[in-house]
Amino acid sequence: MDFQKGSHIIIIEDEDVLAKVCVEHLETQGFNVWRARNGKEGLERFLNDDQVGVVITDVKLPDTNGMDILREIKKHSSNTEVIVVTAYPNYDIAINALKLGADDYLEKPFQLEIFQRTIEKALERYNLRIENQTYQERLAELVKEKSQEVAVSHQQLESEHQKLKSLINGIEAGIFFTDHDNNVLEINEFARQIVGKSYQGIIGNSCNKFPALKKIVKDASPISDARNLLEATSSPPDVCLNRRWFSANVTPLPPRGNEPGGKAYTIYDVTERRQLERRVQKYAQELEQRVEHSSLELKKAMDFSSQLLDAARVFAFFASADRSITLWNKFAEIETGLSADDATSLDVFHRLLPNCPPGTRIPFDADSLKQAQSGKSFQTSIRTAKGKIRTLSWTATPIKEDTELSGYLFIGVDITDQKLLEDKLQQYNTQLEEMVEERTAELRSKDAQLVHSSRLAVLGEIAAGIAHEMKQPLNGISITADLLKLLQKKNELTEDSLNNNLDMIKSMVDRMSNTINHLRGFSYQGANQYHPINISDAVNGAFSILGEQLRIHGIEIQVDVSDDLPQIMGDVNQIEQVLINLFTNARDAMDKKEQKLQENSSNLNGWQKILAVSVKPAKNLSNIVIEVSDTGHGIESQDIKQIFEPFFTTKEVGDGTGLGLSISQGIIQQHHGDISVESQPDKGTTFRIELPVPTSIPDAVAPQ
Repeated sequence: MDFQKGSHIIIIEDEDVLAKVCVEHLETQGFNVWRARNGKEGLERFLNDDQVGVVITDVKLPDTNGMDILREIKKHSSNTEVIVVTAYPNYDIAINALKLGADDYLEKPFQLEIFQRTIEKALERYNLRIENQTYQERLAELVKEKSQEVAVSHQQLESEHQKLKSLINGIEAGIFFTDHDNNVLEINEFARQIVGKSYQGIIGNSCNKFPALKKIVKDASPISDARNLLEATSSPPDVCLNRRWFSANVTPLPPRGNEPGGKAYTIYDVTERRQLERRVQKYAQELEQRVEHSSLELKKAMDFSSQLLDAARVFAFFASADRSITLWNKFAEIETGLSADDATSLDVFHRLLPNCPPGTRIPFDADSLKQAQSGKSFQTSIRTAKGKIRTLSWTATPIKEDTELSGYLFIGVDITDQKLLEDKLQQYNTQLEEMVEERTAELRSKDAQLVHSSRLAVLGEIAAGIAHEMKQPLNGISITADLLKLLQKKNELTEDSLNNNLDMIKSMVDRMSNTINHLRGFSYQGANQYHPINISDAVNGAFSILGEQLRIHGIEIQVDVSDDLPQIMGDVNQIEQVLINLFTNARDAMDKKEQKLQENSSNLNGWQKILAVSVKPAKNLSNIVIEVSDTGHGIESQDIKQIFEPFFTTKEVGDGTGLGLSISQGIIQQHHGDISVESQPDKGTTFRIELPVPTSIPDAVAPQ
C-alpha cells in the first residue's frame, strides 16, 4: 500500500535516544522525518511546513504540555494526524487526548513494529482525508455546473413560452386556457379584449370573476379532442357579449404530472354570419308563407324572392322535382360565370363541383336531400369562374304548391374564409401540443440527470464510511492468511483447519462483493421503470452504506420494520437515495447540536444521538408509512415552509447544495407518495413518507 511517504512527519520528543531511534527507523523505511526537542520548536516547524501529515508529541515536554501542542495543531489543520505519547500508564490521559482530537495514543515503552504500524495507519487516514477533501471540492464544482445548466434550460423554456405567447396573440380568434378549478392560466389578446381587463388582472383569477368568461365557460360546446377543435359536426351555441355574437368551443387538456387536466377554450366572432343567417331565414319564411296562399301568390313570392336573392351575396337557386333549375341568382351568375340560361338543370353542377364528373351523383339529387329535409345543412366545394375553389354551406327549403312538393330553394353561404381560419387554428393547436410534449421530455431528462448527480454526490459524501466497511473484511482476510502461514510453519495445519479458514476468507470476500455490487446498483442510472419492491430492502441497503459511518459518529440506530409489509411499485435505488439523504441530514443535525453543547460547555448527560427509523402499514392498509426521527437541533418554524424548495439550505456555505430534500420530494411524488416534516427546535425532527400500496402488482410500469 502506498502511504505517500513524501508526506512529512514531525517527532516532538525531548528524550534524545528514543527520538534518534524513532527517526532513524522511520528514515530507513523511506519516511521524511523531522525531530523537535521542545513544543515551541515543533509547533514552528509545523506552521512553516504545509506537507506535514503526522505529528508525534510527548505529553510532557520541557517548555509546554503535549495537550496544548495538540490543540494548536488541530486548530490550524483538522486533517493532520496527531499521535500522543506518554510514559504514564494512565488511561485518563489517553481519553482526554482523544477527546481533544488526538488520532491515536502510544504508551512508552513501545515496540518499533507497533510504532511503525501506528505511523502507517495515521498516514493512511491522513491520505483518505485529503482525497475525500479533493473529491468534495470536485463534487461541489459538478453541482455548480449542473445548476448552471438547469438555469440555462429554464431561460430557454421561458424564451419558447414567449414565442408561443406571440403566436397565439396573432390568431384572429380568442383562446384561453384554464386549470381544473377554472382559474385562467393563459389568454391571448383577442380574448383579453372581449373580457375588457388587463392581462395581469385576468391571469390566475377564476373565470367566474369576469362575466364574459363566465358566460363562455357555461355555454361553450364541448369537443373531446383538441386536434378536432374546429371540426365539430354540430355548431356550438352562440354567445352574445358586448352586442356581438361569438361561437365558443371547449376541449379538455391532458393532466400535467399529478395535477388534473384543465380546459382550452376557442372563441370566434360570428356576428356577420349570424346576421346573414337571420336574413336568409327570414327570406325563406316569407317565401314559404306566400307559397301556401295560392299559386299566384307563389309566383309573386318567387319574383320578390328572386329580387332579394339577387341582392344578397349568397348562392341561391330553385330546383324543381324534375331536376330543372328555374331560379339562378345574380351572385351565382357572377361567381360561376354561368347565366340563368346556362344553368337550366342540376347537371350543371358536374361542371362546378370538383370530383363530380358526369355520371356521378351530386349533393342536390333527391336521395341527398333527406338530410336537408331534417333541417340540417351540408357543405360542398364550388369551382368559380376565376378557377378558385370556394366552400359553401347549403340549406334546402322544400317549396310546396298546394300539398304537392314542387321543388327546393337552395341557399349557399360562402364559408371559405371561416374554414381557412379553422384549419389554421387547428394547425396552431397541433404545433402547440408538439412543443409542449418536446419541452416536457426535456424537463424529464434534466430531472433524471439531476437525481443521478445527487445519487453520486451521496456516494462521495459517504466515501469514508464505505472505505471502513471494506477495510473490515480485508483485515479479516489478512489475519486469517497470517494464521494459515503460522499453522503451516509449525506443521499444525490440518485439512479441517485449512478448509474452515478458507471458508472464512470466502465469506469475507462474498461480503465485499455484495457491498461492491450494492454500490454499483445504487450509482447505476438504469431504465426508467418501476418494479415490485420491498421497502425493507431499501432500508437495509441505506444502512449497509451508511450504518458504519453513523456508528462512528456515536449515533444509536433504532430500527422498527413491520413483518409482512406489502410490496409497492417503485425504484428501490431511488427510495434508498431518499433514506440516505434523510440519514445524512439527521447525522449533521445531531453533530451540530453536539458541537454547540460542547462550545457552550453544556452538560451532555441525558442527551443521546439517536436515529430512529419506523416502517409500518397505515391503518387503512392503503399506504406504507416511513418515519425517520433524530434528536438533533431541529428546524426553525420560518424554515419549515421552504425546506423542500430547490437550493434552500440551513447548512454553512460549502456544506450543502440545497437540492437533497427537493430531489427527495420529487422522487416520492413520482412514486405517487407524500413527504412531510415535523420539527421542534433543540429537540429533533421527524420526516414522514407515505407510499401507496397498489391493488395489483404488475411486472413493471413507467413512472409518471
